Amino acid sequence: METNNTLEENECSKVEYDGSIQEVIDIIKKSEGSSNSFKKTLLFLIITILLFLCFGFFKNPLIDLAILIGVILFHELGHLLAMKITGYNNIKMFFIPLFGAAVSGKNKNIGGVGRTVVAFAGPVPGIIASVVFLTIYLRTHNYLFGKIALSFVFINTLNLLPVFPLDGGRILNNILFCRNKYFEAIFKVIAGILLVFLGIYINKLLILLGVAIIFSTRKTFKISTLANKLLKEIDIANTTSDLLELPQEIIEKIIISVQAEFKNVNKPKEIANNTKTLWERICLKKPKIVASILLFVFYLCTLIIGIFFFMLTLYTTAYQTKTDTAINSNGNKVLRSSTYFFGSLIKEIDITSNGIYNGAAVYYSKGKKIQSGEWYLGKKDGKWIDYDGNGNIITQSYYKNGDYIYSEEPENKKISWPMPQQDIFSQPTNYNKTEVKTAE
Repeated sequence: METNNTLEENECSKVEYDGSIQEVIDIIKKSEGSSNSFKKTLLFLIITILLFLCFGFFKNPLIDLAILIGVILFHELGHLLAMKITGYNNIKMFFIPLFGAAVSGKNKNIGGVGRTVVAFAGPVPGIIASVVFLTIYLRTHNYLFGKIALSFVFINTLNLLPVFPLDGGRILNNILFCRNKYFEAIFKVIAGILLVFLGIYINKLLILLGVAIIFSTRKTFKISTLANKLLKEIDIANTTSDLLELPQEIIEKIIISVQAEFKNVNKPKEIANNTKTLWERICLKKPKIVASILLFVFYLCTLIIGIFFFMLTLYTTAYQTKTDTAINSNGNKVLRSSTYFFGSLIKEIDITSNGIYNGAAVYYSKGKKIQSGEWYLGKKDGKWIDYDGNGNIITQSYYKNGDYIYSEEPENKKISWPMPQQDIFSQPTNYNKTEVKTAE
């Protein structure tokens, strides 16, 4: 009697277990068979772009956001086209507010070389585009083109940095670290820790991304371990790359292995996702040694070129000086030199035909006047005024032919030679006049 009960319980358990396996297989079939229409994909892209725009609208000028979205779109389109060429399907592009954008797709039998080509297809065209816009800027001196060039080279060179999940990190993982599960895990943990530290100083959201990468490393390591184990039991060379076309017993074996490895995962949908991830890992063809070396050399060259053009573009576009005819306070025509830093005015100075400072000068910070005075043939002359962020006078200094004479300071503030640097954002107080002899 006991024997019969036990047998019945085991059979019942087996039926339930087989039922769960079949449910997982049905979910995989449904996900593999589903594909988004072009209209749905485009609508999803537009919605995510609008969300991205809304999140950045209050922090950045509209023109800057337009340039940023255009650069990111160009970058992701490179990935998308490469994915189409290399055989990905169900491809979808979307923006992630406050982060950037991404392209996702299903791949079957895409080797390490193909994945690396897809990773390169975003930053390489972007760097080429930056060179084109830099050339246009140098010919036209239109700062808009300089700004676009700088955005292109910055975003795409940044993506080449060897940090996961950036393109550079994916490239190195595809050609180097994926060969060893321990190296891959260490690489991702280091990347996660680096993102956490960057998040502390740059953007708090990077902390969340870094923590997510660190916690996902354990799952990646388990998948890699299980894939290596199953590779010894399944003849991949004579097996289809389509999971659903495998013999039923092999599919069941893979699902059972996933259930045994991830015992805390009970939902059929999560088991199905882990099964698909495992099968992709099993089918992943690592690049040959020669191909890996060539791709690594190309990666280093691309990164160096990107950094070079970033520095060149930064140097070329950061400061821009324009000289125009203007009317000074006395009603006379003068030459006026206006200097911009990344498009923002930082100083206006009257000059001679030879470019020597001669006349009124005004200096700005974040669009607000912080200092004004007079130059005479390249030397400070007369009254120079420092302002706080609200346009209030905080210091008045006097010069004669380049020599400092005296300054008006807040009460009870000691004057020393040389004149101490003033805090231009302090609140104004009463002034008293203190005279200081010029240096011998």
